[in-house]
Amino acid sequence: MQLPIFYFTVEGTSSSVFESQVYAYISALRAQGVPAKLIIGQRYKARVSIKKLYRLSREDNTQFMLLPQQLDFEKEAKRLLNRLPEKRKVILHCRNIEAAYIGWLVHKENPNIKVLYDVRGYVEDEMRFFGDPTGEEKYKKLNKQLFNAPIYFNFVSHKLREVYEEKYQVKFKNYTICVSAYNDQVFKLNHNSIDYKIQHKPKVVFVGGSQPYQRIESLVELLEKQDEVDFTVVTHKKISIPNAKNTRFLYGLTPKQVSQVLDQMNYGILYRSSEAFNEVATPTKIAEYWGKGLKVIAINSAGAYTPIIQENPFLGYVFKDEEAYLKEHLSKPDFEEKQKISSYAKSEYSLSANYMKYMLLYNAILTSK
Repeated sequence: MQLPIFYFTVEGTSSSVFESQVYAYISALRAQGVPAKLIIGQRYKARVSIKKLYRLSREDNTQFMLLPQQLDFEKEAKRLLNRLPEKRKVILHCRNIEAAYIGWLVHKENPNIKVLYDVRGYVEDEMRFFGDPTGEEKYKKLNKQLFNAPIYFNFVSHKLREVYEEKYQVKFKNYTICVSAYNDQVFKLNHNSIDYKIQHKPKVVFVGGSQPYQRIESLVELLEKQDEVDFTVVTHKKISIPNAKNTRFLYGLTPKQVSQVLDQMNYGILYRSSEAFNEVATPTKIAEYWGKGLKVIAINSAGAYTPIIQENPFLGYVFKDEEAYLKEHLSKPDFEEKQKISSYAKSEYSLSANYMKYMLLYNAILTSK
C-alpha cells in the first residue's frame, strides 16, 4: 500500500530540531520508498538560512506555508485544506501542538484527513517555567480540545502520556510511543574513533541548545573543578562564560561535524532540573550520545530515560546532585562497551526503530473506519 503521508510542522527551518528530528525523519521515510510530503510552516520574521530554503524549495515533495508570528488557526486551516487531497484518505502527521490544532480543524472540514498529533513535550509546564502564563493558558485550551478529539497520538514517553491522562482526565487508546530519536545514519559508532592504547583523560562532552534549563554554566563550573577530565561544550549558538578557563567551546556545527566531535569522546553529559516538562522528556542528545557509544552522565535527572539508565548501568550514570558526581571516578569505556551501547541505542532509540513504530500506526490509521 502506498502510504499517503503529509507531515506538517509550524516550527520552521530555523528550529533547533528541524534537521535532527523533522528533516531526518522525512528523509528516513523517503529512503524507504515512502513519498512523504513535508509542509513547513515558516514564520515571516524568523531568521533562516536562504541556502537551506532554496534547497528545500526545489524538492518535489516539500512545500512552504508562510505564517505570521501569531497564528489565526481557522485561517491557516483553510489554507492547509487547499493543499490536501479532497476525496482520498490521507494521514496528516502534525508535529507539536499548534500544527495539531490546525490539523484538527482541517479534519472537521474533511474527515478523510486523518490526524496524528505528535506530542513532543509538556508544553504547558514549559510555559510556566519560562514565566508565560498567557502561553500556558492557550496551550491548555488547545490540548483540552485535542485530547478529546477522535484523532491519533504519538507521545515521546509513557511518562508524558500518563501526565496528560491525569491532567485532562482522559484515557488514550489510539496512540504509540516514539521517543525523540537520533539519526542513526549520522550518529553511529566510528570503529576508528579512538586509539584506546593512548593514555589520556576521559573526555566529556555536552551537546545541545543554550536554553536556561540546559544549565551549561553550572556544568562548566562543575567540570572545571576536575583536573582529571577534558570538557567540550557544543551549542547551536555561540555562548560566553567568562569564568571558563579549560573548557573548549564549539558552535554552529552541522550534524556530521557534531558526530565527528563525538568520535573523540568517552562520555556525554547533561544537567536537568526536576521540572515536570524535563521529567517526561526523552532528550535527543542522550540518544545521540548512545548512538556514538558514549556513556551518559546525567546530573539530577535524565528525564524519562532515568529509569532506563538505572536498570541498564552499562548506559551510564544518573547522579542525584553535583556532590555525588564529583565522588565518582570516571574510567574510559573500552570499545566493546561502546559497541554494546551503540547497538542498544540503534534497536531502541534510533530513527530506524521509530520508523517501524510509526509505520504500524500509519497502517492502523488508514485501515480504521
